[in-house]
Amino acid sequence: LDYFFDHVDQILAEKMLHELLHCKGTIFFAGIGKSARIAEKIVQTMISTGTRAMYLEAVGALHGDIGILEPSDLVIFLSKSGDSHE
Repeated sequence: LDYFFDHVDQILAEKMLHELLHCKGTIFFAGIGKSARIAEKIVQTMISTGTRAMYLEAVGALHGDIGILEPSDLVIFLSKSGDSHE
């Protein structure tokens, strides 16, 4: 935990929190592999707090599911390495 808090970009974290708090649409989370499982868990937690959130499968998004997105939505992609093509 010390490593995380020593290396977190506080300005970027505050900007992300602002975007989450002011999102007028649905907050979508996506990921591949383990990141996808984490995205699904985050979505379930957000839903339980009354936040409109949904998991968007990254591969499915490439094949047309991205059409569900509206201009007021927010999409957060989770990735450990950032190397996945999706």
